[in-house]
Amino acid sequence: GKVKGIATPVRIRGDRIGRTRYIPRYKSSAPMIMDCRLAVALYRANELFKVNQIKAVVYSNFYSWRRVKTSGRLSRHALGLAVDIHAFIDRKGRRLDVKRDYQKGLGRGKTCEGRAKNYKARVLRDLACDMDASGLFETVLTGDYDRDHENHYHISVFHPQDRKRHRIMRTALHEVRGTMYKWVWSRPARGWYSSRRLRRVVKLRWRKRRQWYKWKRLREAKRGRRKRR
Repeated sequence: GKVKGIATPVRIRGDRIGRTRYIPRYKSSAPMIMDCRLAVALYRANELFKVNQIKAVVYSNFYSWRRVKTSGRLSRHALGLAVDIHAFIDRKGRRLDVKRDYQKGLGRGKTCEGRAKNYKARVLRDLACDMDASGLFETVLTGDYDRDHENHYHISVFHPQDRKRHRIMRTALHEVRGTMYKWVWSRPARGWYSSRRLRRVVKLRWRKRRQWYKWKRLREAKRGRRKRR
């Protein structure tokens, strides 16, 4: 049926979009009603969740009729084009909480990910960077954007009218906006989805993941040798 503000509304039956489970943060959370564009983007994002070893997402809002505080324009939530994600659950059941585990201001170096201090912060950063680099989403707002987003990621997809415009909020990491870092300029500037780009992002993340595990094994081996001494 029709839903106010949503051009092509869909309601997700069950708790999964593709392989990823979606868990409401509150019992009172509204059902998963969204525009079909967001549903398709989240389905395609399963590859990004898989490579980062995520099996579930904790959300609070999909569709919500409201306006943006600062501008007064309709929120992407009112159009069914956005979701607020508060946490991710990995394959081992660990909860990666955005408010508790996300580390701000790390994207000042050579890569989008920066150097997180622990596993949870690293994966949260990797997820934001991969979603931003994939071209699937118009905006990925994190705690680096403002205080209103300290406890969740705001993720929205492109409205049809956005296809001919540049992404104003095109990076997830606003502390580097306007810099000349290569990884900033490698972000897709327009809303043209490319399966090739998505495959490239996934392949690069697999490579970095293998390198990290190799480094971790070497570090553990060194610690083992020190203890035996």
